[in-house]
Amino acid sequence: MKYLYSKVDGVTLTYGRIRRRGGIDEIPVYFERESQNGDFDFAEGVAPQCVFHRSKGFSELELSELSRYLQANLLLLFEDAYEKRDAS
Repeated sequence: MKYLYSKVDGVTLTYGRIRRRGGIDEIPVYFERESQNGDFDFAEGVAPQCVFHRSKGFSELELSELSRYLQANLLLLFEDAYEKRDAS
């Protein structure tokens, strides 16, 4: 299941359920936007590391900006994810 976190300048950030790996809570994150040809650009990664494992359509500069956005929103993202987990 994916949860909506934000939509800024046509880029949507959604995230999955918290998972525990190596003693650290992680959240899978997904950035997506509609491309000019009607397809979708995406970047899939993990927080709190703020790194992307797969992407298509985003430039290296854009991926760097997405990583900074994710870093700036880590606290709120984790708070939201914990609330959703606890409500389940």
